Amino acid sequence: MKVEQGFWGITKVLLLVFFVGALHLNAATLRWVANPPGDNVAFYTVYIESVLGTLTREVRGEPAFSLDELLPSITYTLSVSATSVEGLESERSAAVPYILGVPVPTITLDPESMTLASGTPLVLSVAAEGPVGLKYEWYKDNQLLAEHILPLLSILNPTPADSGTYVAVVSTPGGHVESQPAQILVQDPPRIITQPSSVALGVGTPFSLSVNASGTDLRYQWYKAGQPILGATNSSLQFLQLTIDDKSSYQVGVSNLVDRIESETAILDVFYIPVSFTGGPYSTNLIEGGTIRLTATVNGSLPLTFQWQKNGIPISWATNATLVISSASTNDSGSYRVSVANPITFVTSSPANVTVSPPPPFSDCTLTMSALDNGSVRISAAASPNTTYELQRTDSLTTPNWIRMQDAVANASGRFEISIPAASQTGFIRTIRK
Repeated sequence: MKVEQGFWGITKVLLLVFFVGALHLNAATLRWVANPPGDNVAFYTVYIESVLGTLTREVRGEPAFSLDELLPSITYTLSVSATSVEGLESERSAAVPYILGVPVPTITLDPESMTLASGTPLVLSVAAEGPVGLKYEWYKDNQLLAEHILPLLSILNPTPADSGTYVAVVSTPGGHVESQPAQILVQDPPRIITQPSSVALGVGTPFSLSVNASGTDLRYQWYKAGQPILGATNSSLQFLQLTIDDKSSYQVGVSNLVDRIESETAILDVFYIPVSFTGGPYSTNLIEGGTIRLTATVNGSLPLTFQWQKNGIPISWATNATLVISSASTNDSGSYRVSVANPITFVTSSPANVTVSPPPPFSDCTLTMSALDNGSVRISAAASPNTTYELQRTDSLTTPNWIRMQDAVANASGRFEISIPAASQTGFIRTIRK
């Protein structure tokens, strides 16, 4: 019974939905489920109907009413309504019969809790003692299963949706009794859809073994050579960088509460990749005071060790992939190689020739350049008066190879001007004072 104030001042009365079989008789007490607080119920009215007429009783507080005042051997029909604080009464609940003195049944066998796989028939049974005409009801998670009215509940093809708490209610006109709850868990058994695959990979490679499985609430456990791997309880087994120790056979167990299966065995073959050079070191020229930086790029399995040599003699401190010599002098000129090794290979690079030259004579010449209409370039300079300069050109400053272009003489005003053809425009130009 639910009393509710509608829109625009219209009052409407709704029927209260009684749970767990509406009204319940337990010994000589009538019980029902109270309305929620938001329904504003002021009191309940119990209607007691018999050949003697109709009695009504108001109930405030606990939703229960003692039937001790009723006469024995008379069949009564009981129903309940709710009245709101506004004075509106709902429709009555469904009626139940009651005869004072009829014994309440006794449960002699409770349904048993169980866990079973989907498709396995679910059978629950209850046994009770009492007068002839016992009535049976089954509830799942407090919801009436209207189609089940026998001492035996049977679901031929259960699914996980049939999991829940089952209770049997056995009743007579004198009251009812509930069985102990039976906890039923139905799970789809595990099934492997995709098996882990065997593979051969090099040391240091990231990799993962995985299995694809179906089922309810699956659990995983990976095994290496038949032994469980601590913490490996996911559908995939991750390797950040493979090592030789990872070479083995692997298998995964997939389980839930109803079954356990094992995957096929996957063989993981881990091998060392030989060392090979993919770049460097490269020859270079630089001016004294600069930095020598030689780098070797290699491919191969870890661990890798490096050893640089100068003119065939190992440099004791040079054991990285890059050789760096700061503030280089002419004594650092020479032929450099690097040897690289891993557990299965030892290789040495081609030589990188390094030339460290003294700095060129100081030049106090400032150059400016402008393009001419014929495509050539005019070079103007502000320099020391009556001084001769050599113009040099190179294509690269990384490995410079300065080539003499021509001489130029600054006049008494400290200026000179020359033109160079278009073919010589690319590259870098400098002056050397002579």
